[in-house]
Amino acid sequence: MSRVKLEIQSTGVARVVLNRPEKKNAFNASMILELRDIADTINRKSEIRIVNLRGEGNFFCAGADLEWMKKQTESSREEKYQEAMSLAKMLKAWFDIKVPILASVQGGAFGGGLGLVVLSDEVITTSDSKFSFSEVKLGLIPATISPYVHRVLGNKAGNRLLLSGKVFHVDEARKVGLVDEIVSQEDLESVSDKRADIYLGGSPEAVKATKQLYRQLGKQITDETINKTVTALIKIWSGKEAQEGVQSYFLNTKPSWNIKTN
Repeated sequence: MSRVKLEIQSTGVARVVLNRPEKKNAFNASMILELRDIADTINRKSEIRIVNLRGEGNFFCAGADLEWMKKQTESSREEKYQEAMSLAKMLKAWFDIKVPILASVQGGAFGGGLGLVVLSDEVITTSDSKFSFSEVKLGLIPATISPYVHRVLGNKAGNRLLLSGKVFHVDEARKVGLVDEIVSQEDLESVSDKRADIYLGGSPEAVKATKQLYRQLGKQITDETINKTVTALIKIWSGKEAQEGVQSYFLNTKPSWNIKTN
């Protein structure tokens, strides 16, 4: 069963749907590979003019599957490297998509799911959505998504949200520039379709060239940057706090380093 669905419409709109609703569309190893393959497919197909990224069910993406993360804390260094690099390369493949990406976010996005949100060129979300860069609460770090988060949120908001791991709502998400429009659950699909249609009014080659140029004006995501994030992720995966944090999640207990009073 495909964990990511791709439908290319005759208008040139490519609908990409995260398809693990039973896990709130959380990433596992096979889903990460599918997402990378789809990004490559999108760039090969000249008829695609815009991507509409969605999530099946009532939540856009909960980030990395904790079952997968638990496995990484227990794996060898070489296995950690392969999995971390696979995730990093998937995110870079989505960053390199030549056409606009419109994300339709229902329910919210946590952790790595927010990585896909910040990679998008426009984000529409439902009024009940919640967001969190939740990694630090599990003894982990938002390593592979951090270069893309920094491009969107900068130092101030990025530091505050990444370091606290707090859950924040749509008003704050819009205030910091994470989302562009807030709609009701009932209106999400129709508004997203109308927004996608707007992009079809521009010259396909001009739109691609503009996106490429604008990307080049910002901080570049180099191989060195990617290697730095992968190295950081491997190091934290190997630590005792990550092992305890992920294990505490499954046991529904507080890790010893969480001393919050409420």
